[in-house]
Amino acid sequence: MTTEAAVESVGLVPLADVENNVLVEDMNYRFHYERVKKPDGNPSNYFALHYREEHQEQWSSCKNLLTNVFTVAKTEAVIAQIQASLEGTVENEHHYRSDTSVKSSFTLSGYQIDVTPESDVDLVLFKLITNIDADTEMLSTASLTFNVMNGFSGNHALSLSFGLLKTMRTQVGDDTKIIPINNVFLLDSFTKRLIHDNHLSISIEDVTNVQQAIQNRINAYKSQMFTTAIMDEIIEKLPKKFGKKFIALFDNLPEPLRNFYYVTYIFSVLLDGERNIALEIKLKSMISEMVEPLITAANTVEA
Repeated sequence: MTTEAAVESVGLVPLADVENNVLVEDMNYRFHYERVKKPDGNPSNYFALHYREEHQEQWSSCKNLLTNVFTVAKTEAVIAQIQASLEGTVENEHHYRSDTSVKSSFTLSGYQIDVTPESDVDLVLFKLITNIDADTEMLSTASLTFNVMNGFSGNHALSLSFGLLKTMRTQVGDDTKIIPINNVFLLDSFTKRLIHDNHLSISIEDVTNVQQAIQNRINAYKSQMFTTAIMDEIIEKLPKKFGKKFIALFDNLPEPLRNFYYVTYIFSVLLDGERNIALEIKLKSMISEMVEPLITAANTVEA
């Protein structure tokens, strides 16, 4: 049976090594895997999953079973491995659970990015999101975010994606308002699976490639307009309440800013409020399937 020491040391728990059951404690989440027995009392190759958060008394149960080929990964161990591999200090980390999935977002010291500032546009975004007119000049900073998505029921692969964090800061009366927006769409094409042959894999080269591509990705997303036809196609496939929230914000977005770059900031704000990992994965896939062919076609014409 997998020992607690083994879980703590490597952060990976192959269910094939678990004799009866194992409790995986990750951040403030608890995931309990129990091997299902056959009617004759012999162990099967399947596991039932029960989960809860630290402060919760009642367990929730996953309706699907997992096979013993599944390997559980601890999110906190994954973050520690990323930090060790890239030699940066984890900052601004926050996480949440969505059903049987966990998402952690953070920045790493030493991995700065350089993007063209756009104070006038940030004022528009700030007003759009907060419905507040800023009293003073908008100050904005940009950072690269690391976003780990971890599916504890095998519902999706353990992955690392990158985001562009825009932090807007301004004065409203006597108060300083700080609005961070983590654009999780812009760099989605650089998303990578983290486990290969039961080993975590991340390199500085992966991040360097992202850093070098950011401004080009911004320009490419800005060059593709988000038309009403595109909006209708996307909204039709999203939850109604989420779609209505998006339309309310989109209708107030000035016409010149109605491109995929600024629209994905609106979607990112809404996703941050929803904390629904399945919805984020679905929407990112939809946006990618729409915008990437447009960018490729535009690049082909220019060439």
